[in-house]
Parts: sequence; C-alpha cells; structure tokens
Amino acid sequence: MKKLLSFITRAQKLKKYITENYIKVLIYIISFFVYVLLLSGILLRNYFSYWIFALFLLIISLLFFYTKLPEHTKNSLNLPLSVILIMLSHLTGGISGALKGLPYYLFFITSQKTKYRIFFSCLFLVAEVMPAVLKNRVPEIIIPGLIFIAVSAFFITLLHSIENLIQEKDRKIDDLSSKLRFFDGLKLKKEEVFKGLKETPLPAEPYALLRRALNYFTEIYFSIYKPQTLLFLFYDRTKGGFRFEAGDSRVSKFSSSYIVYENAPLLSLGVRQKKSLFLSEVGSDGKNIGIYEQKSIYVGSCILTPIIHEGNLYGFVYMDSDKVNYFSTEVKEIMERVSKKISIMLKFFFELKENKIKSQRFRALFELARDTSGQLEKKDIFERIFKICQDVFEFDIFIFSQKKEENAEIVFIYDPKKIVRDRSIYFTEDSLFSFAYQNEYPVILKKIRREMPVINKENYGIRSGCFIPLKTVSDVKYVFSLFSFFSENFTEDDKEILNFLQSQCEIVLEKAEIYESEKEKATRDSLTGLYNHRMFQELLEKRIQKASPFTLIMLDVDDFKKLNDFYGHPKGDRILIEISKILEEETKATGFAARYGGEEFAICVDLPKYEGAKRADEIRSLIEEWDFYIEEGEKVNLTVSFGVAGFPDDASKRNELIEKADKALYLAKRKGKNMVYIYEMEETGLF
Repeated sequence: MKKLLSFITRAQKLKKYITENYIKVLIYIISFFVYVLLLSGILLRNYFSYWIFALFLLIISLLFFYTKLPEHTKNSLNLPLSVILIMLSHLTGGISGALKGLPYYLFFITSQKTKYRIFFSCLFLVAEVMPAVLKNRVPEIIIPGLIFIAVSAFFITLLHSIENLIQEKDRKIDDLSSKLRFFDGLKLKKEEVFKGLKETPLPAEPYALLRRALNYFTEIYFSIYKPQTLLFLFYDRTKGGFRFEAGDSRVSKFSSSYIVYENAPLLSLGVRQKKSLFLSEVGSDGKNIGIYEQKSIYVGSCILTPIIHEGNLYGFVYMDSDKVNYFSTEVKEIMERVSKKISIMLKFFFELKENKIKSQRFRALFELARDTSGQLEKKDIFERIFKICQDVFEFDIFIFSQKKEENAEIVFIYDPKKIVRDRSIYFTEDSLFSFAYQNEYPVILKKIRREMPVINKENYGIRSGCFIPLKTVSDVKYVFSLFSFFSENFTEDDKEILNFLQSQCEIVLEKAEIYESEKEKATRDSLTGLYNHRMFQELLEKRIQKASPFTLIMLDVDDFKKLNDFYGHPKGDRILIEISKILEEETKATGFAARYGGEEFAICVDLPKYEGAKRADEIRSLIEEWDFYIEEGEKVNLTVSFGVAGFPDDASKRNELIEKADKALYLAKRKGKNMVYIYEMEETGLF
C-alpha cells in the first residue's frame, strides 16, 4: 500500500509538472526525436556546410535576442537547441577550431544560474575529449582543452558579474517601488483605509486562553523559521493603532503597551488590501515601514497576514527577516493557515462575549432600577445612567441634555478628548439634537454623514449614534445620547435595551422632579417666593464656610404697620410681593434675597462691605421711586431702611454677623429711616 501511494504521489507530481510546463516538455520531446534521427544517420550525413551551419547559428541568435518570444519559451528552447547544435557539430564532421564552441554559447547567454553554466561546460568538454580518448590521441587535445576551459571560465565569470550588476539594479528598483507602495497607503483618506476595521472585543475569561495560543504559535514558528521578528497585532480603537498581543524578536523588545499606529505605511497598505502581503525584497529600515521605533533595524523581507472574521479585519500576523528573499511562498501559506486558526478562535470568543454582554446588560438594567429608586438628586441620576450605559454599550461621547424653554442645555457630558465645544443646543438649528427633541422614541443612526450637523452646526467627527428622548408629564424634557467615531457602532439589536432604558429613566426622572418641586416649596416663602428664614440661615452658613468676603444687608419697610392698618393685610401682602420681586431681580447676579420675617428682608451680596453698602443704597433709591399700586389707579410710595455688616470685617460667625447687621438696621430706623447704615465698631456703645 505504501509503494502504491508513493507511485500515485509521483504520478500526480509528474502530471502537475507537464500541465504547468507543456511547452517545455513538447520541445524536449522534439529535440530527443531529432537527436535519435541524427544518431541513425538519417539526417545531414556528411553534406553539411560550414556556412550553412554558421547561418543556422545566426538565425537562432536572432530568434532569441530580437524576437518577442515569452521568457519561459526562450528558457524552454535553450537546452534542447544547444543539444541539437552539439550533435550537429559532431555528426556532420568538418566543424573544427573556434566553431566548435559556438553551439554552447547559446546556453551560456540564456541560462539563469552559474551552476548550470559550469555543469554544461564540463559536459561539453567531455563530449569534445571523449572521441580523441577513444582514438588514443590524448596529446592532441590538451592544449585545445586548456584553451576551452580558460574561455569557458572567462565567459562564466563575465556573465556572473553582469548578472550581479543587473540584480543589484533590480534590487534598488524593487526597494524604491516597495517604499512607494508603503507610502501610497498614506495618500488615502483615513475613513477609506480603515473601513471595516474592528477592535477585538475579547471577554476577560477566555482572554488568557488566546494569549496562551498566540504564545504557543510564537514559540513553534519562531523556532522553525528563525525570523528576525514575529508579532501578533490586534486593533485597539482607544489607542489609535494595533496593540502588541504576543510575539518575539531578536532585535527589539516589545512590551504589552506597544502600539503600531494606524498611519504606519505597511499596516495602512495591509488594511487597504485586506490580503497577505508577501514582500521578498523590502530593503528598508524598520521605522520607515512603521513596525519598529529604531531606525537601525533593517528589514530585508517580510510577510503581513490579516486576521479576518466575517469580513472584518481585526489584526495582523507580522513576520520579517533582515535577509532579502528569506521566506518562500510556502511560509506565506502557513501564516495564512495560522491566521485562519486565530479567526476560528475569535468566533468562539465572540459568541461567548455576546452571551456575556446580554447577561451584563440585563444585570445593569436591574441595577439601574434598584440603585436609582432611592436617588432623588438629578445630578446623581445622570451619572448613574452614564455608568450603566458604559457597561452596556461602547461609545466615545455621552451627552445628557435638558430642555429649557426654547433651547436645551447640556447638564452632563462624557467627552475624554474634549472636542464638544457647545453647551447650549438651539432648536432653531437644523441638527440631529433638534430632531431628537421632536421625537418620542429611541433613534439609532448607523451612518452619520460628515456634513450632517449633530449639535447646532457641528458634526465633531461623529459617524454613528443613538438618541433616547425622555418624557416627564407629557413633553420630552430630556435627551441622552451616545456617539461613536465609527460607522455602525450601534445596531437594531440595541433597540430593545434602549426601550427598556427609556422607560426606566423616565420613571426615575419623574420622581426626581417631584422631589425637587417639593424641596423647592420647603425652602421658599409661601407668600413672596423668596428663600424662607431656615434656608437663609443655611445659605449664609455656606457662604461663611466658603470664606470669601461678602456683605449681609438687613432691610425693613418703613411704617408698614400703618399701611396695613389703613389698607388691610391683603393690600399689605401685595406690597410685600412687589418688593420681593425687586429684591430678587436686583440680587440674582451677585447673591440672594430672603424673607427674614414679617416686613423684614435679608440680602446677601458677594461684594466687600463698602461696595455692598453702595449696592444697598441703589436698591433703596429704586424702591423709593417705585410706584406701588394698592388698587387700580391708586398708588403709594414707600421707603425702606438698610443695615449693613461685612464678612469677615465685622464678624466671622453667622449669628454674630446677623446680630451686627440687625444693629445697623436699628440705627438706620432710629436716625431717620429711608437710609443705609453701615455697622462700625465705634457704634457698639450705643447699644
């Protein structure tokens, strides 16, 4: 059985050789047939002329050097024609002297390897010497034999040197063309070159198995083929290049953080073509092709094999040598098999990753429902939703925005590259955000054109995204959105999870708004809408803790009791509401206003003591000139007294500061009303 298999294998190899070299085989058969006829004396007995033979050689030379025959045809004709000429020179007789060397010069010129020329010279010498040896005329051939050897050696050396020059020239041309091919990849637009490029989303658990497999491949193939460097590179979007995963090198050290960047000429070409690059004559330094950081490392030849799964490129297997023509096509095929094995492993990992992602998503959603159920502060809810989205999706930018009248404001943003400059979203602009606020359902955009505005008039390089509008009561008040710099980062499979997120977030935010509304009521005075006494105390304490200078102003409406007694309490309340609006409007830029009790108010402004006093006098003048309408057509004019104390000039504690501002107010009342009185230490004795 073994012999039969061996015979079948040899027969298959013979069939393959004949199929691939049928022209050469046909010429050999014809040459052998002519050779047999010559030996039988059927052709060209003794009637062959010198001149006809010389003319025949000339025609053969012209056929080889001045016709457009394919190179493989010339090589096929070379040996048979040389054999025919040798036989003609011997069988016809009369060929002597220099003419005897003519038949084999053809082989010299057209043969591609020096060892073949040497072998043929020896063969021809034996053919010349053998007849004389058989006739015992050895002395007659010694001198011609030496001359023949000298001439042959000269021809062999000359042709060898010419070939070396040609090879050196070809090597330089190949070197230049290789470099041009490398740098040609840089002329492409980045989006075109890296279209279909995917990051390997490997789960944590089997990741060690992949590393072990890659290290095993490295050990085996590094020991067999003895390359200069063997690397397994995987695309890492966050780092903007291909990360070193495994490999070995005799000339450089590669750490786990090593990155071959996206603009590396060799990898740009590999990403563009998405097929194996077998460069037998690179002839360039390692930094020039983008693999090494050192210029001193020379790359003579290399193989770059892509790792592709379901049409997506995930990385490369790279192997090089410092020698030109070091690798064979068989090594290239083996590297392609290794790449396919890695692709099969990736398929297993991706399926495992997909199942794990599903479980993580539902767990994250459960945590969202559980963790946010007790959180009532909006800023905490925004941050929690962002963290949940980080566990569930892959994105580059996260934005949470809130509608405010005719615009929307970005209230939470994750933008590590800090490229988003806008903080306000204008609905008058024709942008994707404007569209999102008009829609009630989650929207997934797989491909966003670069000219499409996302926020106002800017695109920011965003290529895919999803918008999740959130309704509270009956209107879309919030939109949170995820963006990616890569197309098709979000798919229709994400819709189910987005719908669940939407409903859960709406419930949580509605609870938060109710809480904020009730909290606002608890901190505001029910009549005037200003901060109440309790909230005034808290805000004042916060300013003291901040330790920045500010001014506390206490004020009281002059003769308010008389106004109440004359017009009644409802009319008095209307006056207090009007004064509260003036105080809130005049202090909202630099501080706050509060109702301290009855007709007494407190103002806190972030100004030094005497500048705060000037601000108090401006408010006093404004109220003095203000027309307060008790009833339609009936107006009254009022005045207000002010007491001023400064932090930390007059007091560093809350109660002391209030006490001193209140003492200054008392003095303002005592000294004539409708005035601003500044607390001074000298006045202490008056009390």
